[in-house]
Amino acid sequence: MEHYSAFGFAEVLSSIPKHIGLMKELEALLDRETFDLVIPIDYPGFNLRLAERAKRRGIKVLYFIPPAVWAWHSSRVEKLRKFCDAPRGESSPSRRGSTGPMASTHDT
Repeated sequence: MEHYSAFGFAEVLSSIPKHIGLMKELEALLDRETFDLVIPIDYPGFNLRLAERAKRRGIKVLYFIPPAVWAWHSSRVEKLRKFCDAPRGESSPSRRGSTGPMASTHDT
């Protein structure tokens, strides 16, 4: 995963082709193999897109994401509701930052 990390504007820009290539590889894998469940962990900028692609293929998605994402960018809650499945029929996270069934708590 270190191959995909980037810090700073120039480094981020130069890493875009790598991330696009990785998404294409993962989409091909989703088409080629049979999956019951996809469990993305953290990194919402990439993994929400992956969750969307898995969901479109009828694959359940259980997103393991730390609660900081709710505070960092609350507009992502709608995408999580749309592309992720809550376990055991539990409700999706609220707009106000509830960790809900798709999140984990941690000490910071």
